[in-house]
Amino acid sequence: MVAGRSVRASGSDQDDAAEHGYVLADLSAGGLTPGQWSARVADAFEAHQADAVIAEANQGGEMVRAVLLQNAPNLPLTLVHATRGKAERAAPVSSLYEQGRIHHVGALPELEDQMCNYDGSGPSPDRMDALVWALSHLFRPCAKPIRACGLFNRPPPARGRCLAAKRRDGGG
Repeated sequence: MVAGRSVRASGSDQDDAAEHGYVLADLSAGGLTPGQWSARVADAFEAHQADAVIAEANQGGEMVRAVLLQNAPNLPLTLVHATRGKAERAAPVSSLYEQGRIHHVGALPELEDQMCNYDGSGPSPDRMDALVWALSHLFRPCAKPIRACGLFNRPPPARGRCLAAKRRDGGG
């Protein structure tokens, strides 16, 4: 699990007004029982005053939902499904890093090692996957303002609803 926050930077320059993501913590941990990891998620949700939890559903999605909701019945949970390969899913997030819009708060050595060393082979990079899911969810078109699993907080677009929502609702 990765924790962070995205805020709209203030400034008159268009680049300065771009939204930035802040990775606050990597709370990934191996070897936990379902009860332990669901408690860890619930604790992070509370500690970061999150609005949502994002969990990958491809590997035991309904089990993930059941375990999380057993521990925290009112947890707002969004299950995401991988339909593209890791490299394709990570490309937009990589672009955010290249633009200087994602920032790590403090040391995140295990996450950063995975980010630097993963070449598409070998074991799945669990920490990096969590980061990609979190940032992808928060920086998707028309994202509503949320704090995801202590993951990220994204304020609403400066110009109101996005064009896709306006077209869908018949407004333009």
